[in-house]
Amino acid sequence: MQLNVKVTSSACMTVFPYRRENSKTVCVLGVPRGGTSMIAGIVRKLGVFMGDDIDGSTNEDMRLLAHRGRRELFTNPALITERQEFMSTATKTVLERNDKFSVWGWKDPLSPYYLPELMSGLRNPVFIMVARDLAAIAQREKIEENVAKPQRLLAYMANAIDGYSRCIDLVNGRSRPTILISYERALRSPREVGFAIQEFLAVEPPADFAAWLDSYVAADRMDGSIATTTATSGSSGRLQQFGSTDASRIMVDEILRPRREGAISGTSLSGNALITRANEHYERAAKALMTGDFEGGQSAALAVVGLYVGQFPELVDGPFGVISHQYLAGGGRVIYPDVVCGAYVLVGMSHMLRASAQKALLYFAIAEGMIRTRLLHHAPESILAQANYLSCLFHMGLAAKVMNRADIWEPVRDAFAGKAPPPVPGMNGMDEWAAWQARAAAEL
Repeated sequence: MQLNVKVTSSACMTVFPYRRENSKTVCVLGVPRGGTSMIAGIVRKLGVFMGDDIDGSTNEDMRLLAHRGRRELFTNPALITERQEFMSTATKTVLERNDKFSVWGWKDPLSPYYLPELMSGLRNPVFIMVARDLAAIAQREKIEENVAKPQRLLAYMANAIDGYSRCIDLVNGRSRPTILISYERALRSPREVGFAIQEFLAVEPPADFAAWLDSYVAADRMDGSIATTTATSGSSGRLQQFGSTDASRIMVDEILRPRREGAISGTSLSGNALITRANEHYERAAKALMTGDFEGGQSAALAVVGLYVGQFPELVDGPFGVISHQYLAGGGRVIYPDVVCGAYVLVGMSHMLRASAQKALLYFAIAEGMIRTRLLHHAPESILAQANYLSCLFHMGLAAKVMNRADIWEPVRDAFAGKAPPPVPGMNGMDEWAAWQARAAAEL
């Protein structure tokens, strides 16, 4: 079959033109680590129902992931019974969604392996196919799976090629409305790709869609949550708690990223020179975040941490290093400098700007313990520590509220409201207490 290709933007191509239909099923196609989570997030932001048990980190509907990511379920004849059970459940889900929604969809990187068997039950299916550089996919798989052997890169690439081949066969065999998206080009044109999808689906965009796209479309994001105001709805919550698979991936990524990006390199500076340089990075980070530059702010904040690695080696392993030192060192808690504590708060803030509540909560939770220790044992009069503490505590509560973590959010709210003892005695006497209390009353 010859493809009818129409170029609509540098990031997207309409392979089969859109047919205006009031009802449709949106199928986001791609391969694991292929950028489909980001594109599915855009579809969700446009109001398309994508499942009632969403994993916020991947935008995948858990009801249609009963295969648990096992590709062999669809390729190994010995697993035919288990495959039939999965197909029976998936078919039932499709029929239920057709009854409840005129427009709905789902994202599953393994869907090309089973979609052909579901096609007869899908009402007016439309395809959004996401393509990404094979080497980037393989490298991402290697990092997330924590595999040491570089030869595994070729195996990951082979899996991706097989997945893309199935996507192409699926699209090529059916003249259904299809838009092809380049992940790499989408990163360079966030608004272009977002509005191309909006036009393709023929739905009304939300009022904040353009600005939201600028912050949401980002390279290698580990969190697919679409917005702080909507991340809770449709999310099971349990998958986002520390100790879950999703949280473990976040933790690993935050350990590896500073080393991978060269942010943690140590320094030979000491004394006043070290303090001066750290303060310069801190001020640059704060200014960047105030202008919405979360990448620049995060980079400068991590540079502060990097300066103090010589004094506090655990910082080289990021949040995990701080936690490990706290619980395994056998001594008292480390008292970190104000500027290091503040840097962790700023990294948390950078993740809040990216609508990544899971990562933000991780940094805020660590920073809260760091600053509280400092206030209680070393520098209760420090204006910087006080300001960072109140901001950290509030945003930790806000991130937890987004994630539906009532065990964290409610105690923070009650502390500001005076319904529970504050984490730091005399907290309500801190310089910026009244402003943060008012904000907590309005937002927590």
